[in-house]
Order: sequence, then C-alpha cells, then structure tokens
Amino acid sequence: MIDMALKLGLPEPVETYSSSEHLFEIMKIPAGATGRMDKPRKAAPVREKSEKSETAAPVRQKRERVRTKKFSS
Repeated sequence: MIDMALKLGLPEPVETYSSSEHLFEIMKIPAGATGRMDKPRKAAPVREKSEKSETAAPVRQKRERVRTKKFSS
C-alpha cells in the first residue's frame, strides 16, 4: 500500500516461512536441516584490575550505640 501511494516502484515481497526454500538458500542452511541451534555459552567476564580495587577501603566494623534518656530539669 505504501509503495503504491508513494509510487516507489518496489516489487511485492516474497512470502517467506521458516521452511521456505529461498530462505534456506539466502541463509546458507543445508537442505533438510532440522532442529534448533544451541544457545551460545556465556564466557566468564574478564575483570581487569583497577586502581580502586588495589586500594580498597578497609571493612568497617559495626558500631554499637547506646541511647540514653535525657531528663529535663
């Protein structure tokens, strides 16, 4: 519809399904291939040492606070 309205002259697209022969040719998939591809495994992230990690702040100890009740005189 858009092609006709704008007069672009583009041909009608070929109807394509997952089993279409022309799709197999374009994607270079062997004829008769079936099944699914495995998902690629995630590689372990490579962590580079940064300046901050070498001089990390010491672990803080939990402070214990005691509240005292203030009496007004």
